[in-house]
Amino acid sequence: MKMEMEMETEDNIDNKYIIIKNKGQGGFGKVYLAKSKNTNKEVAVKLLKKERGNFNYIINLINIISSLNYQYIINMIDNGVAHLPEKE
Repeated sequence: MKMEMEMETEDNIDNKYIIIKNKGQGGFGKVYLAKSKNTNKEVAVKLLKKERGNFNYIINLINIISSLNYQYIINMIDNGVAHLPEKE
């Protein structure tokens, strides 16, 4: 059985975000409250499970979501492939 990466408080994602706490999880991955190192604002970071679906489908979905601009939908400010810290 494949173990999932568990982010912890103060973990750093790509030198962009610092994890504050785990907010929840679902079928596609986990959501964390984090702080942006560039803006010092709190953000939600969603880390997707590698084995969930087709990579091209996920990229297409990200492109669609990032193009949306509506008052009841959160804005996507960043996306990409994260280089997560090594865990022992």
